[in-house]
Amino acid sequence: MTAANSGRRAEFNDVHTAVRELQDLRNLDHERGAGAVHHRVAEFIEGPVRGLLGGDCDDEVIQREICRVSVGARELAGYQAVDLGADGVAQRHYLHALWLTGWGRDQALGAYLLGVSLGHLALHCGYPNQGLRMAQVALSGLPADAPEALHAGLWAVAARCHARLGDSLSSAVALRTSEMHLSRRDESDQPDWISYFTPAYLADEVAHCMFDLGAHDTAQREIRQAVDGVGNGRVRRLAIDTALLASSLAASGDVEEACARGRDAVDLAAGITSARAVQRVAQLRVDVIPYEDSRSVIELVDYIRVTLPLAL
Repeated sequence: MTAANSGRRAEFNDVHTAVRELQDLRNLDHERGAGAVHHRVAEFIEGPVRGLLGGDCDDEVIQREICRVSVGARELAGYQAVDLGADGVAQRHYLHALWLTGWGRDQALGAYLLGVSLGHLALHCGYPNQGLRMAQVALSGLPADAPEALHAGLWAVAARCHARLGDSLSSAVALRTSEMHLSRRDESDQPDWISYFTPAYLADEVAHCMFDLGAHDTAQREIRQAVDGVGNGRVRRLAIDTALLASSLAASGDVEEACARGRDAVDLAAGITSARAVQRVAQLRVDVIPYEDSRSVIELVDYIRVTLPLAL
């Protein structure tokens, strides 16, 4: 099952070491942002991953793990490319990962790449119709034993796309379906690539839907739930969600708290190297323009200028 046989035999210990290194890289990415870690991911792909793919192996269990660690590395590289503002590069990494899932005959992981990774990328780039279609195609091709968390993740992408398109009813149906699947998940029996999809992560998806639909009371409640449950190590997620909370508070007229939460978001974003976090703070700056003569907004903008000038 090797892509290019180098003659070296792939051993279980090699794969196990690569799996641990990939998880370490994921944790660093969440904590520090792509700008600080992406070069290490590239080295990981060109070194250990390439070595595993080029090795000789006839053990099906090891082959399956080689496929998954290779896909995981490409998926992480794609996610980091989004975080660096290189959306075209992200698409290439995701498509490469999708090809690897076909080579490794991993239908569930392929559905994840198509519906979640590429679906979110389409939404991020402003193409919710395409994102919705990707999620729907992925759902239609799920194997019978697909993890419940994967079902939940795909329905959450569909909900996000419906919300961006202004279809509140379809978004609500998709969110309820996602919640139903997530409630059925078995935490002890799910692959690591979808284990991040927890109630806190779903709350984040719900919050974005509600924000796009203008339901700010619900959006704020869900964002607070997401922030409480996401964990201190996911600094980029905390920065983005805190800025989103500030924007929602501004939209509902609570300017003072919006600016207080905005300062928190600036502090979080300044501690990592993430274009997405900077972009979200920049959007907050736009969202407080209606109140730009208030002292709290003036002070927030001054704070951004000093602490996170890239957001201006």
